[in-house]
Amino acid sequence: MRGTGLKTQLVIFSSDRLGKYKDQGRGPGKFPPPPNILAYVRFRGLTLAGSKAPIRTQQKSVAFLIGRRLSEKGTKNPPHLYDKIVDENRATIASGIKRLSAEIAGMLTK
Repeated sequence: MRGTGLKTQLVIFSSDRLGKYKDQGRGPGKFPPPPNILAYVRFRGLTLAGSKAPIRTQQKSVAFLIGRRLSEKGTKNPPHLYDKIVDENRATIASGIKRLSAEIAGMLTK
């Protein structure tokens, strides 16, 4: 943690090599890894409505469509989204940071 009050930052480090993209999204550009998208589609059980094709074929098609969309548009949230969330929850965030700071200070003095 760095700073005090509403200027407190919590910095988290992760060994997950995809953590940056999970947190911040990704911009448009190249296709995401097809096996990862296909695994997601299979995990969610996504298929094409009304299709009579085999499930595996449908899932490959759905994975391709998702990958194409991600490569064209990316997954980044609009920059103002986070500001709006913070503004709407400022009091809750402030009290949470205050409580967390007090708990950490208490642990450090033991």
